Amino acid sequence: MRYKTLALALPLVFGLTALVVPGPGGQEQSTNHKSSSSKTHRKVIDTNHFPIVAFSAVEPADSERRARGEKHNKSNWNVDPDAPSDSTVVVDSVDVSLPAFPVDQTAAVVIGTITDARAYLSNDKTGVYSVFSVLIQEVLKTPGSLAVGRLVEAEREGGRVKFPSGRVHLYMVSEQDMPRVGGRYLLFLTNTNSESVFEILTGYELREASVYALDDLPKPRSYENTTPTNFLNELRMTLAEPTLDVLHYSATLEPDIAAKSVKGTVRIRFSTESQEAEFNCGDLTIDSVRLAGAALKFSVADHRLLVSLPAEPRGVREIEIDFHGSPRRGIRFFPDRQQVYTIFSTSQWMVCVDDPADKATLTFKLILPATLTPIANGRLVSQRELPDQKRVSEWEQRTPIPTYVFGFAAGPFHVVKEKRRNVELQYLATNYTPQQVRRIFRDTPDMLDFFEDRAGVKYADRTYTQVLAAGGVEQEMSSFTALKESYGKQLLDNEQDLWLAAHEFAHQWWGNMVTCRDWNHFWLNEGTATFMAAAYLEHRFGRAAYLREIETYRANYEKVRAAGKDKSLVFPDWLSPTREDRTLVYDKGAYVLHLLREEMGERAFWNGLRLFTRRHFGKSVVTSDFVSAMEEANGKSLKEFFSKWVYLQP
Repeated sequence: MRYKTLALALPLVFGLTALVVPGPGGQEQSTNHKSSSSKTHRKVIDTNHFPIVAFSAVEPADSERRARGEKHNKSNWNVDPDAPSDSTVVVDSVDVSLPAFPVDQTAAVVIGTITDARAYLSNDKTGVYSVFSVLIQEVLKTPGSLAVGRLVEAEREGGRVKFPSGRVHLYMVSEQDMPRVGGRYLLFLTNTNSESVFEILTGYELREASVYALDDLPKPRSYENTTPTNFLNELRMTLAEPTLDVLHYSATLEPDIAAKSVKGTVRIRFSTESQEAEFNCGDLTIDSVRLAGAALKFSVADHRLLVSLPAEPRGVREIEIDFHGSPRRGIRFFPDRQQVYTIFSTSQWMVCVDDPADKATLTFKLILPATLTPIANGRLVSQRELPDQKRVSEWEQRTPIPTYVFGFAAGPFHVVKEKRRNVELQYLATNYTPQQVRRIFRDTPDMLDFFEDRAGVKYADRTYTQVLAAGGVEQEMSSFTALKESYGKQLLDNEQDLWLAAHEFAHQWWGNMVTCRDWNHFWLNEGTATFMAAAYLEHRFGRAAYLREIETYRANYEKVRAAGKDKSLVFPDWLSPTREDRTLVYDKGAYVLHLLREEMGERAFWNGLRLFTRRHFGKSVVTSDFVSAMEEANGKSLKEFFSKWVYLQP
């Protein structure tokens, strides 16, 4: 289930009545306007850059300009050359609801530079409008006539009028700014009667290290403390919102441990209005795709499966995909130990959508030799013996989760169980006695209590399983974690070596349930889990243990910073992360949370983390969601802190 998290629509003001505000001494003012309805406007606009037109200007000669001037006739501004003094005329408000990114309400979305600005009077000289020449640098949405390098005109109501007496009057829509010549803008444009002339619905100035909204609209989540790059990334995500929303996966998988291969079938129920559906498939071979038993055309390229869908019915569909392969990533086989388990990412061993924001429920059947003990996501609902000494086990994951935490593990494990209230805790191992396993995981019940308390949300599943498996695995999955077998010995030798178990358990809240919307905000997953591991050590062993971990995080981060490789924790992209990038996401992220704790104080910090977790549990988030929750708990702005430590702005 995809959770869409765009800002809610709030009122924008457009013309209804005019208010005249005197201006002293014939000089334009940056005024905090107040309307006749006593609405105090929050936005302060410097109007000195508004285009100016002489009242004595003659009507334009060309027919197109005359037609545009006609459109602005009978304005309620009542441009008056005999007004007794210089004045500002503000058009007061009616409500027009617009979202932060009004893509659906616009004909074009462009990025461009303002090369010229001119003001014009309506033909009957009752209204004023301004026209801006926009040199297009990038087209994000187009009606077909726009292209990079093209110069188009875009109108806005308002402007300045200079009368024969020398007086200058300002006419503007309440809280609505004008673009500046030389400025670079993201503009949302609506159509006029000309294919080369548009009206500016709203826009944002893309300054060197910040973004400025033209109008007093609800702001997108990336607006505060951001750079143009990060801001535009959010817009591109909005424009690229997929037309496909997966609701449920029902998969049957049969791994062959000896051959290091898999074969299976997955039924995917999804919603789409498109006639194509795209899925991630790693290096798997796709054998067939069916809809209601009928074969569908498909193609595979660049690790993606593209399926052609019939025109009808639209809406919710369910297709069935048969596949097989010998994955090189995403799953590990240990034939000599009769073990297999999954790691990142799921599309390497099962066709799915990799997007972390596309959460779905799961029914999962696993076919394995009957001698092996399996574990997978959610609740085990049945097991059935098959011929050839095999068994099929079925799990149900009823809470929607991102596909990257789908997974399973299997091996000749023995199982140790205990209960903590209504949660069954399971520990799977091979080379340890039951007594040793209990010692290794003796702190798991206390971790459950601690994370539930700090999150303000109960653990989401009925069972939590920790598996000590072959190899060097350290992988959280929904409702279970696979840990390297040698970690058990580490804990037997040193009971305080709990960091790894705590980190992976913390992901059951921060990562699995409160999930970064895209990998650019990955620090919200890993930085939080890393910090929470240190917080658990503080709870368990005292402040000194916590500070030792924090010092490790700080030192790791300082090495990256000293090498000149520090970056904003909100990455412009996460396509090819370096080792230093990962240090930033994990260690800098955790260190920044420690500094935030010091900045806010104990009560406000933990209340903020609980608010963030409760508000977004089961949903996808970006960094501004976290900022909002922490500022709400703090009772005052944390802009300077997040600018310095998260966004890396001066």
